[in-house]
Amino acid sequence: MQRIRTLIASTLVLALLSLVGVLGANDSNAAVRSLQRNQKIKTPSSAPRSAPIGRSASEVTATVVVSLPDALRDFFSAHDAVGTVTLRTPSVRSSGEIVVVLLQRHQSPGTDADNAVNDVAAITQRELAAIMRDLVETYGISNVLVEGQQVGATHVARTERALADVRREAAQLTALDATVRVMSASPAVPSALRAALTTSADAFRADADRALLLRGAAFSAYAQGTELAVMGAETPATYEQSAAIVVDYMHLTARLAELASPAKRARQRITRDNSSSGIAALRGMMDAAFHAPASSREAVPQLPDVLQRIAAQTTDPQIREHVRRAQDMLAQYARRPANERAASADTRRPSLARNPYARSSDARALTQRLDRVEVAMERTVVAQRNADAATNFHAMLDAADATVGMLQFGAGHEEGLVAELLARGMIVLAVTPKSIAE
Repeated sequence: MQRIRTLIASTLVLALLSLVGVLGANDSNAAVRSLQRNQKIKTPSSAPRSAPIGRSASEVTATVVVSLPDALRDFFSAHDAVGTVTLRTPSVRSSGEIVVVLLQRHQSPGTDADNAVNDVAAITQRELAAIMRDLVETYGISNVLVEGQQVGATHVARTERALADVRREAAQLTALDATVRVMSASPAVPSALRAALTTSADAFRADADRALLLRGAAFSAYAQGTELAVMGAETPATYEQSAAIVVDYMHLTARLAELASPAKRARQRITRDNSSSGIAALRGMMDAAFHAPASSREAVPQLPDVLQRIAAQTTDPQIREHVRRAQDMLAQYARRPANERAASADTRRPSLARNPYARSSDARALTQRLDRVEVAMERTVVAQRNADAATNFHAMLDAADATVGMLQFGAGHEEGLVAELLARGMIVLAVTPKSIAE
């Protein structure tokens, strides 16, 4: 059961968020496509192994042939956002496919994006977005399979809309920044209001950027202009079953915690946390889901309020027009599609009031059911989703006529997911960002 609990930690977030709540251009660089197929690249013999490939023809006095997996391993080893990288080769016949597994941490379920419990997740997603950007720019690797997004025509269309939405939102936020800069530099605006405008605008933009990061690295990178081809890693039937199992697990553990005395809960927590590092992560996630405060950030003036004060205290027609534009942009942001807000401040905390076990006081029966649910989690939430992701990754590469791509998935899945990929003959590079490797 320890292994189950360890892997549960990363899957809790995604499955629950799904309840409360192909693309891009394929690589057009024929040379890079050829390199991907042949899994061989040329690098200057005088250059560091981690240096970008083929940047300066004048540096090339002699060349050595380096396999693409080895070159990628060196690339990740030197990358500022990477904590560890492991290269694994299959023991079965190679399929000729290379998968870069980008291990991640998600926003805790039911918590607001600005909650401190999500600080590490936000950093992780920022690191992954930087890695994705550099893989596209350096190697032309643009295909990425994303945990939480599903396969199938309907879900592909939703992902396409979500990507278009985040890129449009990024453009709106850039325009808002420009409008705010004009007002904050204008002597027509009282100095005290200029200071309040800068503070409130900075806080608003930080919140917006954080919410976008917690939407997922692929969406954040795409919003900033990285041309990614994003596909879902999840098979809908498995994903829906997993979500139901995880919610059942959360309800059971929450009710059992209520039935135990404070002293007994403390003893149980110490015992379980000492037996498995995954237990501590799981229980911390549960605490975040049900008990975390709404916000961890100090109160600052709200941007809409500051804009209203500026409009009331200035007669300058140009400043009034800038205020109107800024207010329109804020209104557009507030109306952004629900699928983009799903992992941001509009996510609702899971309610214990809706717990179907709320009236049950039979701790023994609840514990027995919890044991059965954990077996289901191992079989469906963990093992089957790993298998689905490996199958869907091969399908993505096949559809894109590529032999290398990225797979963004929960860090707790690493062992089982890598095993599934190796069993299919793929070469695997498992990349752990610094924020969760340390």
